[in-house]
Amino acid sequence: MKLSYWLACLLGVSINVVWAQGRAELHYFVEAGASGFLPVGEFDGKSKISVDTAGDSLVTPETVTIPKLTSFGQASTRLGVYIDGSSLSLGFGYGNPITSKQGEWIALDFEYQYHFLRPNDWRPSIGANYAFTRLDVNDVSSVVSNGSTSKGHALFSGAGPGLDAGIGWYGLPHFSVQANLRSRFLFFSHITTDANDYSQLDESLFVWLNELALSAQFIF
Repeated sequence: MKLSYWLACLLGVSINVVWAQGRAELHYFVEAGASGFLPVGEFDGKSKISVDTAGDSLVTPETVTIPKLTSFGQASTRLGVYIDGSSLSLGFGYGNPITSKQGEWIALDFEYQYHFLRPNDWRPSIGANYAFTRLDVNDVSSVVSNGSTSKGHALFSGAGPGLDAGIGWYGLPHFSVQANLRSRFLFFSHITTDANDYSQLDESLFVWLNELALSAQFIF
C-alpha cells in the first residue's frame, strides 16, 4: 500500500494512545513563515518528455521540456497541536520558482516532530514529514498541428517523504520562533497539459529538496 496510507494510520494510532493515557497536555498553534529551497534532481531544463498515441488514440501528440528548477522561496502557513513533547501539523506553501519559464509551486505536507528539553525556552526538535506538491510551468509543452506549433503549460504532480531538524525559542507566553532544516525526496509521477489531461509518466522525475525555514507561532 502507499506510504501515505501507513503514515495516516501511524498518526491515528499515536493520537489514540496518547489520549487514552488521559495525561496529555494539549496546545494548539498557528504558524506563518518563509522558506528557501535548494533543489537537486532531474528538473534540468534540458530533458524532454514525448507524449504520443501509442497507448491511447485520444492522446494528443506533444513534447514537454522539463523546466530548470533552481533555488526559490516559499511563503508558508501551518496549523498544528502540541501533545506533551510531540507536535502534529498540517502545512501549506506557495512560491514562484526561479526557472527558465515562469512557474508556480504549491505544497501541502503533514509533519510529526519531537521537541526536546521541554519546558526550557530553547528546544531542539527532530521529525518526519510527507508532502504533496504541484509545479505548474508556462510555455514548456509543444503541440504541432497543421504545420504550426503551439505552446502551453505543464503541471507536474509529486509526493514524497522527508526528515526535519529544528530549534524553537519559547521565551514568551503563547509565542515561539522556529528555525527548521528539512530534506524531502520528491517523486513527480504525473503531468497535466493544455492538450492532455492528467496522465502518469513512464518514469518519475526525482527531486531532492533542501529547505531552510524560519517562522513564528501563536500558541493557544
